[in-house]
Amino acid sequence: AVRGDADGDAGGLVGGWPYYHSKLVAERKAKEAADRLGVPLVILRPSSILGPGEASLPTRKMLEYYRTKSVYKHLSGGVPYVPEGGLSFVDVRDVARAFLAAMDRPQANGRAMLLGADGGNMKLSAFFAKLEALSGVRAQTRRVPYALAWGYISLRHAAAAAMGGSYHVDPVVVEMANHFWYADASLAKSILGFSPRPIDETLLDSLVYIADKGHLMGLPKGVPRMTLRRAKL
Repeated sequence: AVRGDADGDAGGLVGGWPYYHSKLVAERKAKEAADRLGVPLVILRPSSILGPGEASLPTRKMLEYYRTKSVYKHLSGGVPYVPEGGLSFVDVRDVARAFLAAMDRPQANGRAMLLGADGGNMKLSAFFAKLEALSGVRAQTRRVPYALAWGYISLRHAAAAAMGGSYHVDPVVVEMANHFWYADASLAKSILGFSPRPIDETLLDSLVYIADKGHLMGLPKGVPRMTLRRAKL
């Protein structure tokens, strides 16, 4: 099923996951503050954000951020297996335009709107297949049953915690990756004039940017240095 703006915030599903729970709490606090102060409030909910970074001066924080993204993990061979779930993707440049429009259009006040690209709803297996087709880097295709993946990660996590350390993957991440996070941006299109670019353009620009900056991010040698092209703003 594809979630739309009329479906609410899915608090019953995500309330037990700290990352999403923190966003729900932030939204509720923002609504309370807006009501108390009598100021306008627009809530925008972008799906998984991709796209190129600032080409002229990539900061250390920006490079660390890109190392956490699935596109980097694909290029670096860091995808251990392909979860069964799906995601919605959107371009950072289109998200930025939506935020500007939200501040400029009175009819947006009081609304909460999803932001996702056309064609951006896809299973993770299809997502990595697209990255392979665009980059020439072979995608991970290994599938692991959810119960096995969750059990293994939970054991590693518990063992690391018992020794006073931490494991780099949390069981919660495995749980979230087994769900489908599809989004319908119809309301944002109607009210904000949101017009997201094709998802393949976003993926290609993301690949080109990360491959071009790979020597700064620690990409392994042998990753194709893709032909750099000027990304459309």
